[in-house]
Amino acid sequence: MNHTTRSRTMKKKVDKMAKWHKAYKVLMSMKQEAAWMTLRAIADNPGSNVTRIIELVGLPQSHVSMEIGKLYDANIIDFQPIGTERIYRPTERAFKVFEIANKLAALWPVKKQTNDN
Repeated sequence: MNHTTRSRTMKKKVDKMAKWHKAYKVLMSMKQEAAWMTLRAIADNPGSNVTRIIELVGLPQSHVSMEIGKLYDANIIDFQPIGTERIYRPTERAFKVFEIANKLAALWPVKKQTNDN
């Protein structure tokens, strides 16, 4: 299978799996490591506030807040206000995003790099 055919096949499968436009857009933007790291931190630590997520991800507050906004707008995460804080948790859609990402990873595996000295 050549690259063009593989790309078309992958696109058809992605289009078929992506039922929600916003979630699809977020998934495609998650080529950025910050988005994945933020979502993973929230999924692995539900009930975390922004301060805790920043500690887990290790990125500046502005980056984390931007990614949280994208994830919230796409209904991938939700929050519960407690006093002046927001406590974040994944939605059902978050698990669907992980499922789609795993299927994509199976279609398009990343080659491991070796360090030969």
